[in-house]
Amino acid sequence: MQHRSHVADERDGTVAVADYKDFEIAITADGEKYFAQVIRSPAGESSRCKIDLPFDQQHILLRLENAILRSVRPVRSSRLEADLRQIGDALFNSLLVRTDEIRLLYSGSRHALPSGARLRVKLRIEADSLGALPWEYFYDDLIVKDYLGLDAQTSLVRYVNLAQPVPQMAIQGPLRILGMAANPRNGSGYATLDVTDERRKVDKAIHSLHERGEIDFQWVLGESHNDLFDALYKGPWHVLHFVGHGGVDAQGEGYIVLASETGEAEEYSATKLTRLLRLESSLRLVVLNCCDSARGSSSLAKRLVMSGIPSVLAMQFPISDQAAVELASAFYFALANGEPVDGAVTHARIRIQSRSNIEWGIPVLYMRTPDGRIFEKRLSSAPASPPTRSRTITAVPQPPPAPLDASAPLRHIPGPAAKADIDAFSELAQRAEEITADGNAELFAQAPLEPLTRDQLIALVDSGKQVLDQHPENVALRKRLAQIYYEIGRRYQAENSMNKAFVNISSAVDLDQTEPEYLYARANTYARIEQYEAAAADMDRAIALTPDRGELHWAKGVIWLLASRASVQQDQIRSAIDSFSEAIRRDANVAKYYSSRGAAFSRIGRTTEALADLGAAIRLSPSDGKIYFNRAQVRIRQSDQDGAIEDLRTASQLGHVAASAELQRLLGGGERLH
Repeated sequence: MQHRSHVADERDGTVAVADYKDFEIAITADGEKYFAQVIRSPAGESSRCKIDLPFDQQHILLRLENAILRSVRPVRSSRLEADLRQIGDALFNSLLVRTDEIRLLYSGSRHALPSGARLRVKLRIEADSLGALPWEYFYDDLIVKDYLGLDAQTSLVRYVNLAQPVPQMAIQGPLRILGMAANPRNGSGYATLDVTDERRKVDKAIHSLHERGEIDFQWVLGESHNDLFDALYKGPWHVLHFVGHGGVDAQGEGYIVLASETGEAEEYSATKLTRLLRLESSLRLVVLNCCDSARGSSSLAKRLVMSGIPSVLAMQFPISDQAAVELASAFYFALANGEPVDGAVTHARIRIQSRSNIEWGIPVLYMRTPDGRIFEKRLSSAPASPPTRSRTITAVPQPPPAPLDASAPLRHIPGPAAKADIDAFSELAQRAEEITADGNAELFAQAPLEPLTRDQLIALVDSGKQVLDQHPENVALRKRLAQIYYEIGRRYQAENSMNKAFVNISSAVDLDQTEPEYLYARANTYARIEQYEAAAADMDRAIALTPDRGELHWAKGVIWLLASRASVQQDQIRSAIDSFSEAIRRDANVAKYYSSRGAAFSRIGRTTEALADLGAAIRLSPSDGKIYFNRAQVRIRQSDQDGAIEDLRTASQLGHVAASAELQRLLGGGERLH
């Protein structure tokens, strides 16, 4: 069967067509005997042929894993490359050379390829016991004289033949990728991952694609399955890119490791993940950058494809961070420019091989779409405009003015939170506290914060991470980097780039979990995207660090008051009242603590307590027009028109715009309340 890959030619906007021809071979088992059959090829089909595997499977896997582990050392080794070639040669010969009928079909298919055409080798591995073998390291000493995975005229896939067709999806505009990184807390049984650095490197690798509007890459704001659930609903998404741990349970089912709401490890099974991913009908590809995601007869990757996902790119062995970044960069570049998914994997393997002579074969592509075209990239005469949604990609850093000084004194961050964060929660409080006579006021628009440059801070992070790699136990350096990430995150908050803010502030939390300011800022980010449970959890952690700070209790109350506006739950309002009361107990001289509690009391109809709190707030802050306006709304509910008019006049004189409009309505029509 012949397929064509449409690849954009940037010079004139035309489409170059690459021809693919399938060489599809099925591998089956009958007891302890193995068979191969060419199902389709340019030279014809074969009968069912017995094949012999001249090696012990466990032995070859151990040899390859040892080679991979040794390959991460900064030395070249001809012994490693010789081992790899021997493994690849044994696999290739056992399947495609030793049986005359299959060898002739393979050789004939190669020679039958027209100039410029590519051969798509589809391995249908139906013998479960052979699924764990590293077929991606095929070495063709017959014709190509190279690894098939590194041959630009060949693609190598593990093909899953399913009855249901794969509908093509036409994409006009950017390829939309949802990224997720999960790093459970220490003590959860899994090694700590540097997901902060992984996010940064991936963002940097695909920066140019993002800026040209070819892809729109967004990170999930959180690490739990609920966070992924919420993010999927904000689609459409074409690709899911996961970074984290993976494994296989005692029953042989694959899983990824997410973090629970409390940060503990949660092994999320293939069954659960497939159910979740079916929520996103536009999803065509899953990339799993986690160990063992392509390992075994019932790997996570294979299960996802069997469930209906058109293609899954996963890892059969641990892969280094640098190789993973090279993979993302080359793979998404080729995919965004019209390559079929298997052709994009070939591009990525060649890119990885320029840095690692071993790791290029770790990625495994499972595919069920016949031609590798999981979607069709439509071209237009005008260049694609950049996506309008907030992006996760940080600016390309300029060269740092000087290397990071780990011995420099740490900058003091005053109070329980920096001023920008206090202002941000105050603005959220305005949304939560707004009181109207009918209780249905719209939330206030978010006020913009003053923009500040951040390029030097980003460059400083890059150089600081290099120093930290050499001195991972340097506590002063970790704190310094945390402060820089925090500053970057706050500036993204000021631009309402919540995704970028979350990534950078979370990096600060990961590096230094002793600063309540960072948790306070991340809680603010959660609250702005209406993830109130996560926001409250961060505030609980901040309060545990500094329980005497009334500001933190007040912010937690604001979160629950905001949540009550969304779901109108009495228990959330009671939680808000409890938090505001605790803030007042810590400091009875702060007007906004009373104002916020008054708004909460008003929400549940306790107008006497609401008026008492609003009165106390006015005594502490007599020039705040918002408080007078809110008290006027409570008085309207009580049919106290004179008191309401008096408060509205005062609020209007203090510059509260809504108060002026409400006052004109009451006085202009001469209406009385009853």
